[in-house]
Amino acid sequence: MTITSETFTQALVNVNGKHVWATPEQAETLSVLEGTRKGGFARVYGYKADSGRTVPTVYDATVTTRFSYSKLIQRQRDAIQSITVQDILDRAKDNPKLTKLSATELETVLNDRKAKEIDSIDATLKGDRDDAHRAAHDRCYLNVTDGVVIHYVTEKNHEGIKVPTLRDNYPIVDSIMLNCLEVSRNVREPGEYKVVNSGAPVLVSNIIKAIMKGRGVRSMNRVSLKEGKFERVVIDGETVLPEDVVSLMD
Repeated sequence: MTITSETFTQALVNVNGKHVWATPEQAETLSVLEGTRKGGFARVYGYKADSGRTVPTVYDATVTTRFSYSKLIQRQRDAIQSITVQDILDRAKDNPKLTKLSATELETVLNDRKAKEIDSIDATLKGDRDDAHRAAHDRCYLNVTDGVVIHYVTEKNHEGIKVPTLRDNYPIVDSIMLNCLEVSRNVREPGEYKVVNSGAPVLVSNIIKAIMKGRGVRSMNRVSLKEGKFERVVIDGETVLPEDVVSLMD
């Protein structure tokens, strides 16, 4: 990564052959993260998780970072493949919606969810990027290195599709994101979740995730290193602060 031009507040940065607008602080943070040890541990302090919540959850967490995503989802694939309907029945006893289903009906739901998850993993492993979700990801994100991703500033085009906002034909860094496998969590503020009336397929998917976690196969979390979202991240002795990743759009 090299800075090819700079003003007082921003720089055009070359990341993996692609130029993006970033503050010097963001560019420095990217350099720090690129230089950290693969598979190392980090500590995230004061992270605010707001997805699916009416009030954010605030927590500190110890996480594993800079791991191979392809190896992770291959492990997940193997774990999903091994889950049986008996595993689901053992965990569905207290759920009214699932107890209404016969074992045969529950197995049908399970097989459908497993097939969808495995098909999605296989598409990723094969490099198939044709579906709308992956196409949107490719437009609005940039992989920096294993476990480090840039999210662009975006806007909706005339078709209502999110696309990067361009400045002099180059995208702008909105936030730096760190892929994490959570090892432990200390919740400071529990927050409040939106009330969701989930059907059997979603409930079974949630049980699948719980089984995988119980078997030591974690799901990936993506931590947004954006001002207002966290207090600090300590990784390999380096500390990243919110002021280090302030967005150009503030």
